[in-house]
Amino acid sequence: SANEEPAVAVKEKNVPMHGVKIIPLGGLEQIGMNITAYEYEDSIIVVDCGLAFPAEDMLGIDLVIPDVTYLKDNIEKVKGFVITHAHEDHIGAIASFPNAKVVIQRQEAELAKKYLDGYSVQLFDDEIELFDGRMAMRKVGGHTVGSSIVLVPTANKTIVFAGDACYANLCLERRLPTGMTKDIEASRSFVEKYSNSKYQVFISHDPLILPNKNGIVKIV
Repeated sequence: SANEEPAVAVKEKNVPMHGVKIIPLGGLEQIGMNITAYEYEDSIIVVDCGLAFPAEDMLGIDLVIPDVTYLKDNIEKVKGFVITHAHEDHIGAIASFPNAKVVIQRQEAELAKKYLDGYSVQLFDDEIELFDGRMAMRKVGGHTVGSSIVLVPTANKTIVFAGDACYANLCLERRLPTGMTKDIEASRSFVEKYSNSKYQVFISHDPLILPNKNGIVKIV
């Protein structure tokens, strides 16, 4: 079933920075298994839920799914999954959570039909406010036609989960559009806007963004 809502203007409700945890459960130094838990107070929102293809030495294994033990152990806190785009390294492991509530951009949902059958899906076109204004999703295009980012306003900066709108912080620093893009101008527009210091961009595949010994990324 699909609960469709129109795009809305995002009301920025600042989240205290010290209360935020970002916990990467996959992705980062690899292509694949992009899944990140955003935790605040008693709520967890999961950004993407991807799988990976096995390395050459993983004989007899067809697909690799992320370790989602942390989410399973805290399932009562998980409020939903927000999917940045329909590539399998960002949505292919959603079957691990058959009762999940999923938010995804409408054009990407069309591309992800095989993964979303039977799920409660909330669609949006350009922008949507989520979780009582603590988070928003915004279509930016570029990497795919409906590629989206996730925005979390905080007291000091807005956290941006970039999905594949950008591959590395170097792209932001040099304002270089992502190489894998269907719309070079949309990708260029993303790096121009979000290279601003008022944003802290969390990039799925950047190996320089690594968690500490507790598995949590420091938010500055």
